[in-house]
Amino acid sequence: MIDLPITLSKLIQERVFPELDSVRKAVDSKNNKEQKLISFWKGLVRDPYGKWSKYYSDNDNKYFRYGKQPYPDLTNEEHVSLIKRSIEQEKYFLLSLTNKGFQNNRTWLIELHKKQAYKGKGGKLLAEKRTSQGEHSAMVKQIIIPLAKKYSDPYTDKDTQVVALSGICFDALPKDCWITNNEVWHYYPDPIYYKQYLQMMQKKLKELVIKLSDDMNIMEILTIIGLYYQYGINMHMFENVNQSLFINQINSLLMLLGLKPVNHGVLDFVAMRFQPANFTEYFIDEVKKCNPQIKS
Repeated sequence: MIDLPITLSKLIQERVFPELDSVRKAVDSKNNKEQKLISFWKGLVRDPYGKWSKYYSDNDNKYFRYGKQPYPDLTNEEHVSLIKRSIEQEKYFLLSLTNKGFQNNRTWLIELHKKQAYKGKGGKLLAEKRTSQGEHSAMVKQIIIPLAKKYSDPYTDKDTQVVALSGICFDALPKDCWITNNEVWHYYPDPIYYKQYLQMMQKKLKELVIKLSDDMNIMEILTIIGLYYQYGINMHMFENVNQSLFINQINSLLMLLGLKPVNHGVLDFVAMRFQPANFTEYFIDEVKKCNPQIKS
């Protein structure tokens, strides 16, 4: 077995960093036709393909307000900032796997968030428990419920729905409570429970590092990556830019595996409601859509 830090470092330096450097070069030269930039961009936005166009006209749906975004606008400062910040965060994230920098993972995530934050204040922690008071309702009714049926997930539009995340006490689990037949409130975990999430995320990263040094079983690796993301997105550690933080981390891992990035889509909304085994199945299916060469 090759010493892991050397192996990972070689993969990062020879496979990932040249790709990220090409993306940065395209941004600096205002070349929005560069295919590596276009591919990278598709991992930064919610809908690069127009899959969710039926939700664009809903003025109450802030999650799809940007519409279809197949290409970056390199005259748009926010687009440019998002790309550059994402490159910086992804490089730091991957290098942390080689030097085990993730072991002090609260401080580490704050530093990663500071690098990723393209708007708002980087590293600003959520100070109190947050509740989504109905704004997810239409999406859950129209998207998540049908997906739950497809993936045989027990999520329904009745009563209280709880995601049973391993290693997290019941009071800290993400919950949906149906207030009426058409309105659901989502309860993120109280910040007092972040330590439990951080411990599980650290555990998943350790498993990932071991698996990368072992037999490179792609399905097992994708399962670990999906679970890491599910813990991170449900923790909701920061005031904003949680989705970009964690999905860019998983996309950097996909790049490490020689795979194309997955777009945001509704990955976060599924992760907040599906049981872990069903979420990872959905996540892997989304990765496969962008990487049809993957065989089960």
